[in-house]
Amino acid sequence: MYDDKKHKYRYRIKDKDGFGDTVDFNSMWCVDCPDSEYIAEDAAEDIFETFDGYRDSDEWPITVLVESESGARIGEFRLEMEYRPEFYASEVKNDGK
Repeated sequence: MYDDKKHKYRYRIKDKDGFGDTVDFNSMWCVDCPDSEYIAEDAAEDIFETFDGYRDSDEWPITVLVESESGARIGEFRLEMEYRPEFYASEVKNDGK
């Protein structure tokens, strides 16, 4: 369930040696949410913002363990990232040449 309150969670990113350090993050989805994937998607956004895109796009998809603030396991999730290019234009002024 989504609400106006920020809920505290934590995640650990899995690498070849197992799960790494714990990182705290917030989500508007409460822990009893039947679709815990939404909490994991908020973790993915935090990973992208906190770790500058998680080093390299070649590292995605990644696997994370998501837990509640108290340490209760919510689940292990595979996170994938889609790229959607955005284009911007600005007019080039001709200075008479």
